[in-house]
Order: sequence, then structure tokens, then C-alpha cells
Amino acid sequence: MRFFIPLTLSLLGLLTLSSPAARAAVSLEIPPENKEPGTIAAIQSFDAKAQRLVDLLNQGQFDAAVDLFFPLEPFKVLKGIAKPEVYHQQLLQWYRSDLEDEHMKIGKSWTYVGFKLGSCKWKAKGTEANALPYWSCFNSKIMVKNADTAGVIPVRTLINWGREWYVTHLHPLPATPNKK
Repeated sequence: MRFFIPLTLSLLGLLTLSSPAARAAVSLEIPPENKEPGTIAAIQSFDAKAQRLVDLLNQGQFDAAVDLFFPLEPFKVLKGIAKPEVYHQQLLQWYRSDLEDEHMKIGKSWTYVGFKLGSCKWKAKGTEANALPYWSCFNSKIMVKNADTAGVIPVRTLINWGREWYVTHLHPLPATPNKK
């Protein structure tokens, strides 16, 4: 799956790197945590977000969970692609689909137990079509339980913007059909 992101971006027509002038048009200060690898940004802030995600899934309030997803303005600065807003919208649609799938799977009676961080890696500038570096954590888990059993909500990818962490994928990205 190493080549999936560039392949998906190229199939969507988005792999062309946007110019520095285009990225500069978005007036957003780049946080220090997204400039140098240093120490990984504290993940504790995600615990409350994970708990909120479980509550929203229980209630079927998918639109309310959008603020847990990586925001558009930093995404436009972070990704070095033409039309990053188009790719962001696609990722957001996949995220909403993941939320619906998890809601169908877990139902309405789950209680948040805890958050287990997966493996984290510094993504250097130029990897995964990004114009800026960031921390990315893969295969984290939100542990839940109900009266009868324990369960897990997968969090495929988290990325940071400064000290805040956001979801970009709960599940693996869906396969994109080849265009002919």
C-alpha cells in the first residue's frame, strides 16, 4: 500500500504540486511542531476527542464528528498538491462513510474505555504529497465496551497540526478504480 496515496492522488488528478505562492495565499501560521521533528506532539489531547467520537457514534451524529477530522485550512497548507480542497472533500466523504460503518457495527450502547496509540512516524516534507512535515500515527485503537463485550474502533491514521491531533482515516482508504 506504500504507493496507494500517490496513485489515488494521481487518479483524482491532484498529484501536481501546488506553487509556494498558492500555499502562501492561505494565511495560516505554521506551528513549530510542524517545522522540525523534535519530540512527537503530545497525544493526550486526543483522549477527549476519542471519547467524544464514541458518544457521537452512539448517537449517529456523523456531522458533529467532522470537527475531529483534519481541518481544511491547515490541509491546504500541509498538502503539496493542486486543488487540495478537492482531495480533502474526498477524504472527508470516506471518513463519514467510516463513521456510518462503525455506527452500524457498534450500535448505540458502547462506553468509552480508553485510547491506545499506534505507531507514530515523522513525515518529512515531500512524503505522501505533503508540502510540510507532520507527525502521523497509524493503527491506533479506541477501546469500548457494553454490558456484554469489549470492542475496538480502529483509527487508521491521525496527524497533528501543532499540538492538536486529528483523524484522517478510521479505515483503510477504499480502492480507487483505474481510469482508462
